[in-house]
Amino acid sequence: MVASRKLLIIGDSFVAEDVPNFLPQNYQWAWWRRLAEDVKCEPINLAITGASNLNIWHQLKHGYQYHNPHNILVVLTAPNRIENINVPIEGDIQYEHFKRGDITSWAVHDRLAQGEILPDHLKYFDYELAVDRDKIIANSILSDAVRRPCVILPNLFERFTRYHFNIVREAKPRDWCDVESGILDEPELGHMYESWHERFYTEHKEMLLAKLE
Repeated sequence: MVASRKLLIIGDSFVAEDVPNFLPQNYQWAWWRRLAEDVKCEPINLAITGASNLNIWHQLKHGYQYHNPHNILVVLTAPNRIENINVPIEGDIQYEHFKRGDITSWAVHDRLAQGEILPDHLKYFDYELAVDRDKIIANSILSDAVRRPCVILPNLFERFTRYHFNIVREAKPRDWCDVESGILDEPELGHMYESWHERFYTEHKEMLLAKLE
């Protein structure tokens, strides 16, 4: 769909389209693409699988700088994500560093399971400190995002409880993911099967649209 207005989509894997051989025309049923269509916007998806909230902050910054969005959809992630710098970074950190994989964000327990960190390294990570840090980041995202009509889903960030008109706590994509549905013989995107995208959007459509008007 060609449109002069743009819906900026930022978040982690629950809205990411960074999958091999992704063809947008094959996934028009994705709930965030249906949202873009209903607000008559072109979807600009900067979400990155495994993103931290810091990563998402950079997505928003990049979106403002290069895409001038009319509407914004934010899906926050859990505070247990940590960064790994894979190549030397010169100058300021940018969205492109995350997009290229120069910097990767991933959950602590996943890094532990994959042997990227050792149990002894956990003494350098404190979850309560991570929550406190990510509240600051999420508040910054919220403050910047509300410069445009926006809707913010805390999703995995259960401890982000700040009240604001643009936050929709009831819409949790995690509650509709493949873990909840079980294995289905359907296309899947954002951890959610096609029919569950339909169900999620049908239930939350009016609430999401109300925030973007």
